Amino acid sequence: MSVGIRRYYASKAEKTYRCLLQILDESLHGNLLQNRYDESMDAAIAARLNRLVQMTQMHQQDAEMERDTVKELISDISHQIRTPLSNIMLYAGLLKEQLPGQEAGQLADRIIKQSDKLDFFMKELIKSSYAEQKMITVRPQRIYGY
Repeated sequence: MSVGIRRYYASKAEKTYRCLLQILDESLHGNLLQNRYDESMDAAIAARLNRLVQMTQMHQQDAEMERDTVKELISDISHQIRTPLSNIMLYAGLLKEQLPGQEAGQLADRIIKQSDKLDFFMKELIKSSYAEQKMITVRPQRIYGY
């Protein structure tokens, strides 16, 4: 008799676990579960998992909005810096052409060199910001022969 009772409770527990696994699988796929309005433990778990899925979806939407905002900000900053930097590089090049070999020409060379550095750092900052925001992905590959 005790063996029969033990089997009964074991099969009941297994059925409950299978049901819970099904509920968890649906939640992991982001699917909301049908609301059941009974007092069972399954219904309580399903309701809490539904809330968890909804909260996760909301957080994901918030993260996407923040990423888009950062992307726009990076783009705007990049444009605002690159335009005057390009002008500085252009005017320094014109100055160098007009005064070659003179002290002003040497100073123009220094301006061009520093402008190139600033342009390089700006490009690297943008790349790293995009990588951090997962707007671009880096996939390192081994290249044989080098």
